[in-house]
Amino acid sequence: MMKTSLFNRLYTYREREGKNAKENFLIELLAYALEINEEFRVGFIGLIGQLKSYIPEEFLVSTQVVYKQGRPDLELHLSNDCHVLIECKVESGEGEGQLDSYHRILGEKKVKHVQLVFLTKYYEDKGNRLIHIRWYQVIDLLKNIDRSELLNELLKYLIEEGMETKDFNLNDLNALSTIHQTISKMDEVLDQTGGGFTKEFGAKFKQKASRATALRAERFYGDKKYLGDSYFVIGFRARWGDNLPEVFAEFGLRKPSKKSVDEIKAFCNDLKCEYNENKNHHFVGRYQSLLFDIKEDKGILNSSILFLNSFLEDLKASQNQWKDFV
Repeated sequence: MMKTSLFNRLYTYREREGKNAKENFLIELLAYALEINEEFRVGFIGLIGQLKSYIPEEFLVSTQVVYKQGRPDLELHLSNDCHVLIECKVESGEGEGQLDSYHRILGEKKVKHVQLVFLTKYYEDKGNRLIHIRWYQVIDLLKNIDRSELLNELLKYLIEEGMETKDFNLNDLNALSTIHQTISKMDEVLDQTGGGFTKEFGAKFKQKASRATALRAERFYGDKKYLGDSYFVIGFRARWGDNLPEVFAEFGLRKPSKKSVDEIKAFCNDLKCEYNENKNHHFVGRYQSLLFDIKEDKGILNSSILFLNSFLEDLKASQNQWKDFV
């Protein structure tokens, strides 16, 4: 069977899943590299401890295969009797229940051997039910093989995107001197605005003890309320794509939604929000750069409070319209 070209792979993601464009881009590059370069493929399979199961003539790689439980990033058929699912992350963490869903997919496979792999930029403790590898290991692998021009470019791209991270750098160490006061200021914003959202949704957000957990596991600092399979969150994070700091308020509407995409986008427009999506959620949110406040000589703390309170007032004015979407 003729392999899909790299350019067609990448073209399928134009204007799709804007929040995770970088992850999608890397997934397709990785899949293509595994298809075309035997040395890289063998090294990668060695990283996940499955060399004994690999039969070259039976190898297949697929991306974004849809199952009722979810859509894993990569699926490798190392042989007819060994299937591997790979979830790739760059800046984001695991989606809610995502890896458990992929375990269920593997549990329904009619093959002798299955394996779940979590490929991330940062360390995460996920126990021993899966293989956890890091992007820096992929970089080390690329450095030690005979590379084509394409793999040279992949190596350069991964390094340029900061995937080589595995040790403390100067920015990490400098952050230690200011992390307490930064967290204190974010807490002040969230504590002053969270009560209004609590009243609107009729239940408490996660309390302070969970904000640090969210920062580590989900790459934001804030409060989150689960609404069935969906959620609403307010907080601070590094913006997708350019990693710049922002304050945000966002609905994550679980796919498949009971509403059509057009209905969700109409709801988004009514709330004066931006629409994005990834493979698991529709996102309806409002986002404000913290650097803009510095440039405009505004106070970031007060501006963030005003931003979140403004969203809350618009939410109230929608007369509980959000309830139809969660």
